[in-house]
Amino acid sequence: MELVTLTDETFPEARRVFVESLGGRPRPQDDATRRGYWTDDRTFLAVEDDRVLGVAAGFASRFTLAGGAAVPCATVPSVGVRADAQGRGVGRMLLEHQVRDAVERGDAVMALNASEVAIYGRFGYGPTSSWWSVAADPRHLEWRDDAPAPVDVEVRDVEDARDDLVDLHARAFGRWPGELDRTDGWWTAALSPRPDDAGPLRVVLHRDEQGRLDAAAIHTVKQGFDDVGFANELAVLNHVALDARADLRLWRWLLSQRLLGKVTCDRVDPGTALPWALRDSRKLRTTAYADAAWVRVLDPGAVFSGRSTTASGRVVLDVVDPLVAAAAGTWELVGDGSGLVCQRSDAEPDLRVPVDLLAPLVWSFTTATRAAAAGRIDARAPATLGVLDALLAWPRPSWCTTGF
Repeated sequence: MELVTLTDETFPEARRVFVESLGGRPRPQDDATRRGYWTDDRTFLAVEDDRVLGVAAGFASRFTLAGGAAVPCATVPSVGVRADAQGRGVGRMLLEHQVRDAVERGDAVMALNASEVAIYGRFGYGPTSSWWSVAADPRHLEWRDDAPAPVDVEVRDVEDARDDLVDLHARAFGRWPGELDRTDGWWTAALSPRPDDAGPLRVVLHRDEQGRLDAAAIHTVKQGFDDVGFANELAVLNHVALDARADLRLWRWLLSQRLLGKVTCDRVDPGTALPWALRDSRKLRTTAYADAAWVRVLDPGAVFSGRSTTASGRVVLDVVDPLVAAAAGTWELVGDGSGLVCQRSDAEPDLRVPVDLLAPLVWSFTTATRAAAAGRIDARAPATLGVLDALLAWPRPSWCTTGF
């Protein structure tokens, strides 16, 4: 068995191996979608006797930190192993090779959406944000009198809205932690036609009082009926807004369309003010709430030093990383109320932290105090748990709008 990089010739078989490893069946549109995510020199195949046994795909991007900075990111959209090759260490070989490759390239982090959470923690990944799915029947929703109303809305076909969407996401990038930058391939895949039964793909653009684009949503509308009459289903596939007020104005328009019986969204901002703008927030039903983007920290110095803080203090961490020697060892973290500095240290460590906890801590998905209570952190100086909590706290929840 050997590892090789992706080529045009091996792409069809590699795509089939991945899709079938998840129990699916390749569809014609998978070609464009996968090709948008799978960069040849970052996608690795395990091959034996001219057969593809497994695939670990990748592409280069950036991932945002608290405060607006972004670090280089090796993004992992797809990992799969043939059913008859599982249990032979194929997946481990591919994932470990990806880590080594990212370190050599100088990436600070790696990112993926974990389909099986028990697997990726073993390779140093940990969750950074939530996947919040909601559903509502707009006919039963009431808005509070002081909830902001839409200002200027335009609905377009996707081919006419691409430039505006790209510009809006570029302006929004860095306004919250945990976001992944979008490549041209991502946009091509996201704006490709949906399956026939999903309804046409449309884009709604919202502009503020000065005529500036400040929010947008990619969505479909599928015709449906119930005992009242029309009960169409509007599915929000992706949305982004520059601030909380623009987000509410966009949502109010989406939830106020005629002939709708259901509105759904799978990646709602966990920091949205939407529930607080409704008279009865329980009518906005949570259908799923789970971890979303998982991150593997490769360079603690770059990641900690890149993010902002609102506290002052000093903590010395002993990072346990069996795969990346450059990440393992003792790091001193110092905050001055605005920024952090993280560098190598010979000081006695206060806390011993496994590498898979670094990302949840950096992106404020959990706290050191909570992790220590679960036995995940060895607190050699327990008082410093609160110091680390304060240094890494952030008022805006991490959120990854970009599915990959």
